[in-house]
Amino acid sequence: MRTIVGRTLAIAILLLATISGETYGQSVTAPVSPCCGLIINAPYVTGRFYGPTGQSSSLSTTAAATTGSLYAMPFFVPSASSVASLSINVTVGNSASAWHFRVGIYSDNGRAAPGNLVAGSDAGEVTVAQNATGAQASTLSNVTLAPGTYWLAFDYDTTGATISAANNASSLAGTGINGCASIANLVAQTCGAGLKGTQAYGPLPATAPAMSLNTNSGSPYIFVKF
Repeated sequence: MRTIVGRTLAIAILLLATISGETYGQSVTAPVSPCCGLIINAPYVTGRFYGPTGQSSSLSTTAAATTGSLYAMPFFVPSASSVASLSINVTVGNSASAWHFRVGIYSDNGRAAPGNLVAGSDAGEVTVAQNATGAQASTLSNVTLAPGTYWLAFDYDTTGATISAANNASSLAGTGINGCASIANLVAQTCGAGLKGTQAYGPLPATAPAMSLNTNSGSPYIFVKF
């Protein structure tokens, strides 16, 4: 009876440690899912869409990005995965004319910020028709990500369209990757939805510019399909 109880207790401790992302005597990787802060360690499902890591399900349809800026949000890859496309969702089309955007993936520079552009992830300029809304995709080929932390990047050439964006007032993305400026910001979940840096529109740079927490506007939400 004592042996059974001891084994049961040991199993319970191991299970609790596994759920918390820790094992006694060593540290283990406990990746955060692309939604809601859940811990996962499973591969992504081919044919399905995923959003930035740690982002809550609340998306702002009123926040618009500004031109001349590169936006980036964190994305964790638990196992080697081939990316099929990167997409945005247009909520309000540009009534004046067609417009363009570019998306891509950056590796992490080891300091919780975008580093080098992943080869092939900027598949070129995407044209969005005048007044068009809904999903707009950049199709990728031969882009396989090794396990690790990456950054989903976005830039565009217009202020006349609005796209789905992570609302800083309800975002968890900045808190998990880049920390927070104060406890009050952390409690209010207003730490920022990803990063923002100065960058003229065009092909995404091979090395990301200096970026800081985007706390004054929504961050464009990029959808990843595997």
